[in-house]
Amino acid sequence: MSYFVFSESVVDLTTTAMNEETKNPEKERTPFSQFEVWSTVISIVGFVSVLIGLYLNERAVRTDTYLKTYGWTLEIDKVLVENAALRPYFTDNKPLNSATDSSKVEAIADYMLDIFDAVLNNKSYFETHAAAEEQWKKAVGDYFKKSPVLCQRFQSNLGMYSSALEEVYKSK
Repeated sequence: MSYFVFSESVVDLTTTAMNEETKNPEKERTPFSQFEVWSTVISIVGFVSVLIGLYLNERAVRTDTYLKTYGWTLEIDKVLVENAALRPYFTDNKPLNSATDSSKVEAIADYMLDIFDAVLNNKSYFETHAAAEEQWKKAVGDYFKKSPVLCQRFQSNLGMYSSALEEVYKSK
């Protein structure tokens, strides 16, 4: 038996524990209080709201990324329309040999390469849109095939671009 001495009195722990069990052999379960029920409900609703918010945020980010990508496509088209005389350098295998157009053609090529690089590095978008990634790779590869100027600018500035763009360049 275990005994404790408190202020000159002796307490037998085994007897005390047994007496507690005999007083209340089955502990009564008390129902949840109204506060506990509402707290639990509010917590669950809050958690579900956070999950819905995260889902909607993810959709908004993906939509924004798509719109930016589409905008960049239109930007390339706009530059080529505004400079229609230079378009053959990017679509018809015309080599750069005219000194008068060279700086503008090189600037457009650099601009296009920057856009291609930005789009192809958008891994989070392409994770859920594999078909779009393949379409972009094909389109960029087609530009490389049809534009010696793009190839020259890419090769001369190789360190500026990502491995994703380099992979497309090598597969052309």
